[in-house]
Amino acid sequence: MTEERFVQNGDITLRVEVTGEGPTILCVHGWPELAYSWRHQVDHFASRGHQVAAMDVRGYGGSSVPVDVERYTLRELAGDVAAVAGALDDDPVVLFGHDWGAPIAWNTAIRHPDRVRAVAGLSVPHSPQLPISLVDIFDQLYADRFFYMLYFQEPGVAEHDFGVDLRAALKRVYFALSGEAPPGSFSPDAPRDASLLPELPEPPAGPLGFLDQDDLDVYVRAFERTGMVGAFNRYRATGLDVATSADIVGATVDQPACFIGGEFDMVRTMIPRVDSFADPGSGCTDFRGSTIVAGAGHWVQQEAPAEVNAALEAFLASIGIRRTRGSWRTRRCSMTMIRFLRVCAPPPPRSPERARRCRTADPRSSRRRCSPTTAAPSGSERSGCSTRTRSSCCPTRTTGPRCKRIRGSSSPPISVRR
Repeated sequence: MTEERFVQNGDITLRVEVTGEGPTILCVHGWPELAYSWRHQVDHFASRGHQVAAMDVRGYGGSSVPVDVERYTLRELAGDVAAVAGALDDDPVVLFGHDWGAPIAWNTAIRHPDRVRAVAGLSVPHSPQLPISLVDIFDQLYADRFFYMLYFQEPGVAEHDFGVDLRAALKRVYFALSGEAPPGSFSPDAPRDASLLPELPEPPAGPLGFLDQDDLDVYVRAFERTGMVGAFNRYRATGLDVATSADIVGATVDQPACFIGGEFDMVRTMIPRVDSFADPGSGCTDFRGSTIVAGAGHWVQQEAPAEVNAALEAFLASIGIRRTRGSWRTRRCSMTMIRFLRVCAPPPPRSPERARRCRTADPRSSRRRCSPTTAAPSGSERSGCSTRTRSSCCPTRTTGPRCKRIRGSSSPPISVRR
């Protein structure tokens, strides 16, 4: 069951949907999305023993929507994620971030390392902060040409264009950025003063392959309620990130990290003649691998949920978090009860053969002499037990290698898919 919670970060209220129990995963969405964008990952990982939280980023859904552009810098948004992480769990959390949610997650890991255990970035690899703004870079790269980030800079312009027919505008954007649209659909060859929506291809009349009509309704209702000023203000705040992030210029992400992207994601070719997915771990010091999902576009976790979930599972395994039937807390309580029963339960009848083996066991042997009621030494299920072998008179005792697998000390490498 999903629980709706609200977290305060100063004067900002952040809406969070929390599902399941166990180690915490916090999902951060991008533009123009919602916590709902993580629905496939929430269901998948909550059923595998995780507490999965998906938040509405500042400016979206049920969270606060300040109108001032300076309230949308990466520094402030990273503070929001850290506040939510602290409210959800005393231990560091794993972050999943997509689109703008990825840079927000990367920055949270840098600025609040005590709150972040690991980061999975979707669609946007970590690029260390530069002493020049993103807007200035694209202004030079797209001189006299249209580029959507530059179009978003003037307050009120994009809000008006999208507001004429919000549902049609959102569907057009979702389609143009997906793997279903012709390549290059979101990077039209148009003059600088063009408008975005007329340059995008017409979407199909029915539902999109990854977004049915009910899904689209969720987004439309949310943006009808909040407007889109918060969504566009994040782009306008990129010019302020240089001043507010001067203290982390060149900073790397030092927690375990991975990257997942769609084969046809426009972010991959946003910089002309450069494949931005070629070396996605260059800004990370503990990079576990990348997965490029064939045929997918920008909305990779919605377009290809099975492939993305598999890649995320492999990443979690690489940091010692494995698929389980129940939560970590449930398993720990179960092991405690097992130890209690071993000590307190009446001993079962001992067969003559078993009694003989216990009496004749060599005390110099590595095998432990014990009775059927002997409890496992405290913490044996998690201690490593590397020198102890299975006892012939206690055949159910957990052995060292098994203990290590429970801890997750060894894991398969994350796969790379093309």
